[in-house]
Amino acid sequence: MTFLDFTSRMFPSFRATPFHTRYYALLQAFAEGKVRRLMITLPPQHGKSLGSSVALPAWLLGNNPDLHVAIASYSASLAQKFNKRVQRLIDSPAYTDLFPDTTIKAAGRTGSYQRTGELTEIVGHSGDLVAVGREGSLTGNPVDVFIIDDLYKDAMEANSPTVRDNCWDWYTSVVRTREHNNSQELIVFTRWHKEDLIGRIMQKERVVELKEWSQLDTIKSNEWLHLNLEALKTTPATELDPRKVGEALWEERHSAELLREKQRLDTLQFEAMYQGRPSDAAGLLYGDNFKTYTVLPKSTEITRKANYTDTADTGDDYLCSVSYSVGLDGDIYIEDVVYSREKMEITEPLVARMLTERGTREALIESNNGGRGFARNVGRLAPGCSVAWFHQSANKEARILSNASTVLRTIRMPIDWKERWGDWAAHLMGYNRRFRTNRWHDAADVLTGIVECDVGRTLRKRILSTGFSVRNYVRPKEPPKPPQRLTDEDFRKAAEELGVEETALRAVVEVECSSKGGFLADGRPRILFEGHIFWKRLQRRGIDPSTLAPSNPDILYPRWTHAHYKGGKGEWERFGRAAAICESAAVESASWGLFQIMGFHWKTCGCGSAEEFRKAMERSEGEQLRLAMKFLEKTGIAVYLKTKDWCTFALRYNGSGYKANRYDEKLAAAYQKYKLQ
Repeated sequence: MTFLDFTSRMFPSFRATPFHTRYYALLQAFAEGKVRRLMITLPPQHGKSLGSSVALPAWLLGNNPDLHVAIASYSASLAQKFNKRVQRLIDSPAYTDLFPDTTIKAAGRTGSYQRTGELTEIVGHSGDLVAVGREGSLTGNPVDVFIIDDLYKDAMEANSPTVRDNCWDWYTSVVRTREHNNSQELIVFTRWHKEDLIGRIMQKERVVELKEWSQLDTIKSNEWLHLNLEALKTTPATELDPRKVGEALWEERHSAELLREKQRLDTLQFEAMYQGRPSDAAGLLYGDNFKTYTVLPKSTEITRKANYTDTADTGDDYLCSVSYSVGLDGDIYIEDVVYSREKMEITEPLVARMLTERGTREALIESNNGGRGFARNVGRLAPGCSVAWFHQSANKEARILSNASTVLRTIRMPIDWKERWGDWAAHLMGYNRRFRTNRWHDAADVLTGIVECDVGRTLRKRILSTGFSVRNYVRPKEPPKPPQRLTDEDFRKAAEELGVEETALRAVVEVECSSKGGFLADGRPRILFEGHIFWKRLQRRGIDPSTLAPSNPDILYPRWTHAHYKGGKGEWERFGRAAAICESAAVESASWGLFQIMGFHWKTCGCGSAEEFRKAMERSEGEQLRLAMKFLEKTGIAVYLKTKDWCTFALRYNGSGYKANRYDEKLAAAYQKYKLQ
């Protein structure tokens, strides 16, 4: 019988998930003596105590009734609660069937053996179970197995230097003094602070990260084996934790969506408690001290739109690409971020799309780690941006530390940056002044590169002195291939499926985009941004547009007007500034493609979100036609197209303002034009 089987038998309601299976297998290996010192860090409410502090002591004493086991926690009452739960297990018929030699004194009866909250003795054997609170004393026999389960009650205790010092003193003077050569020690924690008990041990003793089961056979007796199970997976998969990046540890109980919500509330606390990576606030380089902005400056107040990219060093590193604008005030406004561990064939189009959408004019890419090839490919995919690469030879540590104050003084983040870029935000806010204690440097490195380029200009001067600048990059001579246009056969089939005349369908396209096609020359879909719709979509999200309108009069206004239309690429400039406020609302506030379908119809078009609608519109004119057909069918507007009831069609398709635009007349004229051809 395995330890997991035992637990399932003792607790019929217990349902083991894949992570529980591996957790219990590790506890069994500990019980079998394969590892002498073991640390396991887990998020709260993931069932750690049931395994480590209830089932495990009962299992140990069942297999060896002469064993001396001790349980310690932040309070004596909690430790005694664990002891009493173990007592109830041992009293149960199911346990007696498995371990008939392990018995304890019957509750309420007198006898020579003790059964209290503090001490439970095994009848007829020398074994016992002791419960002790933090700072409590231990007397009597040495301890064979010491189980420590959460020595800090909450963040207030963990953040108290006095409590942490007292906890360490108790550990060294009580726990360690009760151990002998063959004693085992298990620490099962939720992390609270960088200098909690586990943090102190890591500073003073050798701790090996557990990634493979084979390490159980090679670990030395004086070494610790450590397994950290993140609530949300961010590190590469291992045998002990084979999840993909982004997956929750226990999805059924704590979903990835719920965990992201908790992360947004307090990033640093989430990193400590749920990810097992606490940071000392006093030792943080940036902390939560970044300046923010609500809306970008006007285009006339922006001097440069640029990007800085650091490709990944290894498979464990992040590619970090940041697009930003430099204002007349000298501040640097972060617009968008790609922060990913995916392969370059995935990140290259992601970065290229970001450059195009944000209207980025110059991109600088470090060539140290395959960056040159990355830069070439991104340049081909984003022909509107000048892309250059360079070799970064300066010391990373010196650069990051010396530019930290400049980063905080000049960098501005969008107001919702922690929500939009969770991992990036966490790695920036948790970045420590002690350089070598940080796991990831990519986020800090890129912000440093940005201020080197646009504040001190030291990096740009050095690049220019070598004769290679962003202006030297030669883009492919061939122009970007235009998206595939619809054919006569496409129109014929669509009209047949809708039950309308082909000429009527062409008339709609004629009026909506003047037969210019669904895409611009640069490959972006044709759009028209409506500021009055944006006003309403923000209100639906609880955002007061009146506070944002004064600095954005051309993208936010309460009533329709054509005064702010720019057409072509100009609409994408307006869209980009709106997206910086709220991207989904911006998508919903623009009309898209051949048929100029409003984005807020995404659900009617059969899409799962505004983002899915946008991606479909970006693929091809065929996709634009497919979404338009769904819209016409589901709304019933196709009937009026079939009967050539142009007034009703115009009203249902374009709203009550159709008369002012003579939309019905334009449709009728276009229909007659195609009818005569």
